[in-house]
Amino acid sequence: MIAESALRSSALNGVFALRRSSLEFPNLDVHEIADHLRRGPAVAARFDYAGALHLLSGLAIDLHTLPTDRADCYRAILYAILDALRPSWLRFAISGTASVRANVPTNVCQVLRDIGLFDDELSADTRIWWDRIRALAYGERDRARIESGTLGEQLCLRREESILSFAGRPDLTGC
Repeated sequence: MIAESALRSSALNGVFALRRSSLEFPNLDVHEIADHLRRGPAVAARFDYAGALHLLSGLAIDLHTLPTDRADCYRAILYAILDALRPSWLRFAISGTASVRANVPTNVCQVLRDIGLFDDELSADTRIWWDRIRALAYGERDRARIESGTLGEQLCLRREESILSFAGRPDLTGC
């Protein structure tokens, strides 16, 4: 399983470098590609390939299914991370990107800013991505409301049973 701490630019850059290199080296597995990149040019060698491999395995993502476009690849990975983790700050997505920006941890804010998800003018693809994130947030909020409602109902039933028992009418407590 992955943790929110895995949401780092260096790991996401590593995933994208792996994806791009998988096109150049279709016969190598992802670990061999990572080893090759670690020994390559300084720009590619500095990425967090251990973190990238951890993301791919923790999210059960097949490297070859990721988009080859950088922004699309990052959005796909981020969506998978948020879907898997459901971090507490996800609920702010319901109120919009400004609310998310104000409430996410600094490292996450940096990642989202780096890939253009906080740009003043959002592309159509980015707007669709935020809509999908809002759908995750609504689902999480609704799940929490259902759980809270169920717990509240159970507490009310227990209280009613207690009152009826105290009033000498335990026969009214069963369904």
